[in-house]
Amino acid sequence: MAIYRNDNHNNRNAADNETLKRPSVVVWLSDLEKEFALHHSKKSTRKAYRCWAVDFICWKYRTHCMDVSETAIRKYLTYLAEVRHVSASTQNQAFNALLFFYRNVLKTEPGKIDAARAKRSQHLYVILSREEVRGIITASTGVYRLINSLMYGCGLRVEVDCLEIRVKDVDLDRGKLDIRESKHGTARVLDIPQMLIEPLREQIAEAKRIHDADLAEGFGCVELPDALARKYRSASKEFGWQFLFPAQSRWSAEDGSQGRPHIHVTAVQEAFQIARRKAHVLKHATPHCMRHSFATHMLEDGLDIRQLQRMLGHRNVKTTETYTQFTRSVGIRSPLDRLLGLAGDAIEVVVPDDIRRWLIAHAARLGLTPAEDACQILAGVAQGGML
Repeated sequence: MAIYRNDNHNNRNAADNETLKRPSVVVWLSDLEKEFALHHSKKSTRKAYRCWAVDFICWKYRTHCMDVSETAIRKYLTYLAEVRHVSASTQNQAFNALLFFYRNVLKTEPGKIDAARAKRSQHLYVILSREEVRGIITASTGVYRLINSLMYGCGLRVEVDCLEIRVKDVDLDRGKLDIRESKHGTARVLDIPQMLIEPLREQIAEAKRIHDADLAEGFGCVELPDALARKYRSASKEFGWQFLFPAQSRWSAEDGSQGRPHIHVTAVQEAFQIARRKAHVLKHATPHCMRHSFATHMLEDGLDIRQLQRMLGHRNVKTTETYTQFTRSVGIRSPLDRLLGLAGDAIEVVVPDDIRRWLIAHAARLGLTPAEDACQILAGVAQGGML
């Protein structure tokens, strides 16, 4: 989930800060955190929804809006569209956050909301060519080369998939990678690319070195999902539960305990942009484009779309079908090329000797008379025909 950085988050005025200190507001935000826990909301969802709830409350007090329920939400969404000029997806995120806030915290059904909506533009994915992917991975350094390779090699999302991998989720003997608690709570098992087996083995050794050093200093804890920390009290210090890509620094709690998080997503994003520029890739690509490129290239290689759906973890195949528009069209030529006679209608095909010998040996079964017609057959295949 993308998190909208609202304009006033870092520049709230004194009046906004006083608003957030009101007893009723403090209770609302406390109840909001409890509802997040009850619904097992992910960190990104919690951060985004809380941000919108705070912004909405400050806006209401700032504008002296006395309206309730659907009227207040309608005016706020209209304000976002007409004053802040937010995108359609950002406005929809704010809308969903306010619905959650009203229904679960204020225990009020907002009703029908008819607000001015931001125009939804058709978003086209940025697809990297195979050479561009190779260039970015080659230009990547340190642990980020492995992260970028995993995102492309397995079609992983950067944060909810790749950075959330625990050491125990990597099975090098079977060549399998377990992706747990992915987007929408889905899970899947993926094949690890053979060329990443040894780099992963080295990364696990590095994570072990970091974890042993933390234990020696009296720390070594890691955050566990849901209530596992209470069910398995020693699990937080077990190596298998540690993140595969640990951060360089530890977090500190008020009680003095410290733990090791995973590498922050912003570090991956910054390293990716450095590699992109080194590789002279002009496209406005982000780490998530490695996943888009993986899906497109797999379709071009002939992978069944249902199998690709499983590998990507899509709940609906229609989401996977989006990538079909980015695949290269085989056998389709522009009428302009035909009209101007660029390269003519003939395609030069060089037949290796071993293929030529095979065609001659099977000439009768293939209906080739004489066998020298092999070049014409292959030319037809290159134009989209079938052998």
